[in-house]
Amino acid sequence: MTCLAGLCLLSMSTECAARQWSLKDCINYALTNNIQLQKAKLQQYSALEDVKQSQAALLPSLNLSTSQNISYNPWPEQGSAMIAGNKVQTKVEKVYYNGSYSLQGNWTVWNGNKNQNTVKLNKLAAEQARLDSATTANNVLEQIA
Repeated sequence: MTCLAGLCLLSMSTECAARQWSLKDCINYALTNNIQLQKAKLQQYSALEDVKQSQAALLPSLNLSTSQNISYNPWPEQGSAMIAGNKVQTKVEKVYYNGSYSLQGNWTVWNGNKNQNTVKLNKLAAEQARLDSATTANNVLEQIA
């Protein structure tokens, strides 16, 4: 069984070695598998996410919280009594419900134009990361040529 697996690996390696690589194949392989280029692309994606985050900081935030509580007391110690005409009506509460709700909003209207400048700065950083990625790709192509 191991002999068969070794034979398969040997035949696959000879097929790869026998393959003729054109310049276009080399370039495509290098552009897809170059670690420096992949790192540059990741930095570009990170810079784009920073732009989105700084743009989202311009929007208002809204927080909603809610809390409910239901309790059941099967043997209450006291109840309420009400006199209606000549009858006494007693009422015993066994189930209690409490609820609280909260809604909060926050919006920075103006803070010395800091938010707008942060968006501009992050856009410039994203453009720089894009250009760095293109430069890295060109360097890889030059090294291959």
